[in-house]
Order: sequence, then structure tokens, then C-alpha cells
Amino acid sequence: MTMGSLVQAQMSTLNYQLYKMGMQVVGPIAELQLLTSVECAFHCHMSKNPTCYTFSATKSSGAVDCRLSGWKPNLQADTNSEYFVLKIPGGYELVPGTSSYVKTVVTTTKNWNQAEADCEVDGGRLAVDTNQQIHAYMTQMILSLGIYSNVGAGTGYFRIGGQSTMDANHWRLLDGTLLNYTGKGQGLFHPTEPNQGGGCLMIAVYKAPDSTCCNGRWADNDCTITTWSSGYFCEIQVPA
Repeated sequence: MTMGSLVQAQMSTLNYQLYKMGMQVVGPIAELQLLTSVECAFHCHMSKNPTCYTFSATKSSGAVDCRLSGWKPNLQADTNSEYFVLKIPGGYELVPGTSSYVKTVVTTTKNWNQAEADCEVDGGRLAVDTNQQIHAYMTQMILSLGIYSNVGAGTGYFRIGGQSTMDANHWRLLDGTLLNYTGKGQGLFHPTEPNQGGGCLMIAVYKAPDSTCCNGRWADNDCTITTWSSGYFCEIQVPA
């Protein structure tokens, strides 16, 4: 076994994989001088506050400049560097045309806060619906599951990454995007939404003859209850 393959094997036991050659993390959460990139992987694995998910290892004078970071750091070109990422947890699928992996969870037992905490365990967040590809992916996933909005039964909605700020017309998505509306049916909201006086975002597919049918529309609901929920979408972003 060559030295390079031995290093990769050791990395694999720590669940890290080489993602890009010639790239270095800028603005790391921590920077260490170590002997090997495997040691760097170990320190990333042990880092919990904040949690490390990626790192770059830059060779220099017999040592390694180890730069720890989160899932989507700023990177710069550096011929002496290698960039590593934690292997994506099971259950996530890469959304075509994006650098986002999305996991679909079907459950009626978790409120918005619990769903977000579950996504954070993976190093992700509730999916942010500002990207047409991700919106289409979630919509098609709901369609494939056959879980439609059912107001009478109080089910059919999937939690996504957004919360209201001052009222039902003002929203902050988990990527920092701010959305301001003046009434119902604007943006991606269903024509009768938002109608809960604020809360947290959900997405659903509405059966025909509803005019929104299969486009996937937003609704709002109280963050702390499970009523209406059929699941949630988690998202992990890695550098493109």
C-alpha cells in the first residue's frame, strides 16, 4: 500500500474524504500546526464547539497547516493544500444542479424545533427553499410519496427552514434571506396562506382541483406543535 492510499484509508476510518485538490480554507474556526493530515482529521472529528465538518491541510516544511471549518467555508486556491469533507450521512441525495444534499424524513411526531435539531445532528439544517432545483426536488419527493395536503385530516405538510419575525408577513429563512409580504398568496405561499399569525414554514402539494396543485406551496404553522406535519426536509451544503 502506498503512503497516499494509507492516508486515505486512515481518513476513511474517520469518515473524511478528499474533496478538492489545491484549495485552502479561509477564515477557519481553528488553525493548528500538526504533523499529518490524518491528525487534522482527528482534531476536526473531536471539535464540538463549534463543530468541524471540513478542513484543509497545507503542507509546509515537514508539517501541516490544518484549518478547521464548517460545511460551506470560503476557499482560496493553494497548490500545496488539500480540502477534505466529512462524508455525507446516509439518507441524503444530491439535488441535481446544486451543491446541496437533501434528506426527506416522514414523521408526524416532531415539531419544527425538533426537526431542525435533527438536521443539525447531521451538520445540516432544515432545507431552505430559495433555489428552483431544491424547490422542484422537494415537490417531486412529496408527489412520489403521495402525501397531499389534507386540511380535514390535518396532515400533508413538510417543515422547511424559515420562521416569521414580527408577524405572518415577515420571514427569515435559515440562510439569512429576509422575505417581506403584504398579504396572503404572495411568493410561494398558497393563496390562503399565511394564516396562522406567524410561526414556521411548511411546504405541501395540494390536490387538484386546487389551482396550485403540484407546484409545492408554502403554509405557516405554530413552531411548537405537530398538527399538520407529515415530515421535514434536511439540507447539507458543500462547496460547489
